[in-house]
Amino acid sequence: MSGEVGTTLKCLAVTTMCAFCACPTSQAPAKEGGKGYNNHKAQVAKASVRTSNRKQLRKGGGRYVVGKAYVVRGKRYNPKQDRDYDSKGIASWYGAGFHGRLTANGEIFDKDHLSAAHSTLPLPSYVRVTNLENRSSLIVRVNDRGPFHKGRIIDLSSKAADLLDLKKRGTATVRVQYVGLARMDVTTCHT
Repeated sequence: MSGEVGTTLKCLAVTTMCAFCACPTSQAPAKEGGKGYNNHKAQVAKASVRTSNRKQLRKGGGRYVVGKAYVVRGKRYNPKQDRDYDSKGIASWYGAGFHGRLTANGEIFDKDHLSAAHSTLPLPSYVRVTNLENRSSLIVRVNDRGPFHKGRIIDLSSKAADLLDLKKRGTATVRVQYVGLARMDVTTCHT
């Protein structure tokens, strides 16, 4: 097992179980600013103030949030605790444009952590994301709101997109399954 994959698996074991396998593709890699990357300037809501430009960011500091119903681009979202959440759709990713900025629950977004944005699940919580195109799977910490593009159900951090092998194309068809609420004193691992 490679060092990066081994380290990632060890980190995930701290929070919950994880299994994945990477299947390489022959497609050219997407650049940040490309198909799968959501530039913060193009977002519906203005991005939060960048709190840090450092490579290693402070972990934790967030709060538990379910939140009230809200509307983005004419669509109403109703955040709630949904223990049976199991959905298929399109995953995209976000990275450097949001690195060091606050997430919807007050954590600092780190593109190198295994995290994600979801429009309705509690923050923070854990979900299993399975790339249905290559069967790779991992568990990520949901600590932000989004995506707000038709057909997309989750935005993954740059690191999670790499491990699920969807970053090259920018998006992939995935299955998202709710695992449970995340602890407030533990965040995702940095590899």
